[in-house]
Amino acid sequence: MDKHARAIIAAARNEIQEANSADPLGNLWTDAELLEWANEAQNQTVAEILDLDENFFGAFFEINTVANVAIYDLPSRFLRMKQVEYVGGGARLDVPESRARPGNPPVLSASLETLEGAGLAYALFNDQIHFDPPLASALTPGFRCWYIGDPQELTYGVASAGAASTITLQAAVSATGRAASGDHDYYNGVFLVLTGGTGVGQRRRVADYDGDTKVATVATPWSVTPNGTTLYATETVLPSPAWRIPQLFAAISAKGKYRQDARQLVSRLNALHDSLSSLERRTSTERGVEPFDPDDGL
Repeated sequence: MDKHARAIIAAARNEIQEANSADPLGNLWTDAELLEWANEAQNQTVAEILDLDENFFGAFFEINTVANVAIYDLPSRFLRMKQVEYVGGGARLDVPESRARPGNPPVLSASLETLEGAGLAYALFNDQIHFDPPLASALTPGFRCWYIGDPQELTYGVASAGAASTITLQAAVSATGRAASGDHDYYNGVFLVLTGGTGVGQRRRVADYDGDTKVATVATPWSVTPNGTTLYATETVLPSPAWRIPQLFAAISAKGKYRQDARQLVSRLNALHDSLSSLERRTSTERGVEPFDPDDGL
């Protein structure tokens, strides 16, 4: 089933029986409003899943080191580091995370006993990673960092251009869609679906994204090159059946503003949230621990 932004909006409209995205009298909700509610629900659901299994939204990035440079930017969606690997020169040395403790500065740090004849440490400060000491030589890549990331918000729009393995996303907000993120690598790893116009029906994973140019490079070349007529949408990263939560939340929010009866929608939404407990049971069993019980010991 389609679970991209446009499909979620359409499903929400079906729930509230509003077939159109605009109305001369201003009685109907716009696509942008429904998507804002859907993203709000996605963010909340992501938080719930992270509480159950913080590795669910794991990702990695690689750092190409520059000689004698110690500081590098973290991804825009970075939440917490899980593992750092030194992969330069063909070596692979794991650097485990050491969590901050109460009363200590909120800094994660780790060290290698030996690295090119010397010890190495890293620390995270705000949105950057610092190596001490900096490597004396440039390596591509020097480090591979596994981390927990905050999933991307859903978006849709009209492409302004395309090439064999790229598509240029919408730069400014308009009636046709949202402005694409200005953060580098923001859409890395997500699936982009062409929902209309030239190349319709294609689905590709984004391998790299340039926030300045809004150009997304896809992992597999297009079979039909998109162009300025192409409609696109990003997919939610929520697992089944949780990906339906955003569409129901958007519908409930719309009905709530009309003060219409939304009890059936609320009941279905609550059932989906309850289904997340199956994820808790699965991951707890895999870890060999008992599922979390908030009333335990009370």
